[in-house]
Amino acid sequence: MRKLFILNSEKPAWAIYLINIVLVILIIIPVAISQALRFVGDFQPAFLVGPTIVSIIIGSLLARSALLKRALRKKSEQFRSMVDLAHEFSYLRRLDGQYEYVSPACIKLTGYDEEAFYSTPNLMDQLIHPDDAELWKNHVHRINNNGEQESFELRLLSKEGSTVWFNHICMPVYNDRGEQTGVRSTNLDITLKRQAEDQSSRAQKMNALGKLTGGIAHDYNNLLGIIMGYAELLEAALSDQPKLAKYVSSILHASERGSRLTAKLMDFSRHKVSTANITDINSLLLNDQHMLEKTLTARISLELKLAENLWTVWLDGGELEDAILNMNINAMHAIEGNGKLIIETSNKVLDKHESQALGLMSGNYVLLSITDTGHGMDAETKEKIFDPFFSTKDKKGTGLGLSQVYGFIERSKGAINIFSEQGHGARFELYFPRHHEPGYKEKPVEKNITLDAEYIGTETILVVDDEPEILSLIYELLTTHGFNIILADNAKKALEILEHEKVDLLLSDIIMPEMDGYQLAAIVNEKYPEIIIQLLSGFAYDKHANLVNNNLQNNLLPKPFNSLVLLQRIKLLLNK
Repeated sequence: MRKLFILNSEKPAWAIYLINIVLVILIIIPVAISQALRFVGDFQPAFLVGPTIVSIIIGSLLARSALLKRALRKKSEQFRSMVDLAHEFSYLRRLDGQYEYVSPACIKLTGYDEEAFYSTPNLMDQLIHPDDAELWKNHVHRINNNGEQESFELRLLSKEGSTVWFNHICMPVYNDRGEQTGVRSTNLDITLKRQAEDQSSRAQKMNALGKLTGGIAHDYNNLLGIIMGYAELLEAALSDQPKLAKYVSSILHASERGSRLTAKLMDFSRHKVSTANITDINSLLLNDQHMLEKTLTARISLELKLAENLWTVWLDGGELEDAILNMNINAMHAIEGNGKLIIETSNKVLDKHESQALGLMSGNYVLLSITDTGHGMDAETKEKIFDPFFSTKDKKGTGLGLSQVYGFIERSKGAINIFSEQGHGARFELYFPRHHEPGYKEKPVEKNITLDAEYIGTETILVVDDEPEILSLIYELLTTHGFNIILADNAKKALEILEHEKVDLLLSDIIMPEMDGYQLAAIVNEKYPEIIIQLLSGFAYDKHANLVNNNLQNNLLPKPFNSLVLLQRIKLLLNK
């Protein structure tokens, strides 16, 4: 038996014999007896029960261990299958950069499949966006040196070259001895979420700027109206003094230039009086194609890709033409040498996630895309591109072109999205809601009415405005033409006047303290339906617009206006 077991020779001889005897009793004898019992049948002496039970227990433990291993293997396979099916891109990476596991979702986030990661150690390091490279480098150094779990947002460049925002969660992995062997990471695509946040932040900033510029433009319009009105009266009075009349003409010319600048500010602030209509964008582009080609010059080719059966939209066609022209001019300046500008249209159905990223409601939209092959923009430029007076053309541009585009898009209940990288051109995507209203009849164009300079009226006109200088100007102009003019500097006073005065025409500003022009018009319509109403404003104010009919809203007389336009409108209304 000494030959079967290797024991410590330094032990006493009796101990060695005793150990060998115990081993024979516990292992060899039960096995031999169990073989013999196959021939004996059910005969099993009581003294043999103990050793047999020992062997049975050992066998049971071995079988149970095998079952546990199979169950553990099955659970591991199920867990791996769950990870494989998850939307998140997960990976397990050793400290030397070799990937031990990569989930199939890697291709959705990066454009590369699992094999690319297994064959290229530290592939993630190569995909990180250059602007986030330092952030990633510091993170890898910390996490590879017993760092703690980290979570942060950053960008990568996919295989197709697009920028992808993702949330990166990473933690160290240790073996049984407490030594770090690698890192485990989960990465979630948050591009749409970041786009929604950027859109919201941009909207808030532009809304604040819009309110500021809109308020300034409103007050400036009133000042221009006063300057232009009195300059016209002065010009008429100086008809026999050419030299002085020339000075007045210069004042009028400067006022008109100021009026055009104010109109641009109104475009940006989204408070311009709109003349929206049902519009077919394809038809508009085809009509303007020749003009756009001339604008781009011969060195830049224009390509139109127009979708068939394009949905109609509700917007101001003139403003859309201006927006496209502005973006064309910007593209021309961005393209050095020869290049291409592509304008595309398509019908687009936005789901919940896509619409949220754009700040829109889900549904049907017409997409107008303008893509150039210019030098592109960096992140800082993209952030400021819609700010009024921001320009990349130094003194060659006013910086109002794209701010006008932004204001137009907002008025049209749409959204604009920009994709651009430095050196890779730019793509502007304009979304407009599909128009569904049936049976719309286009508003007839108002014919110009010839007006004799000596036109005299006899009707009573109530003029309501909170600007005393404008009241004085209109009084001076209309009394010269024979009208009986009553003035009120607020809506409450106008209603008091109407209780005891017969009035033929009400001329009222819209934005006034306490009660605005819409509220005043609604009361006058109800109590004095025979009175004709004309609203005046250079500022699209919609707070109480629902109180009056569409005819009043659509026929606002925009400020500033010249005397001839005002007299033409008054004659048209009174002649009805």
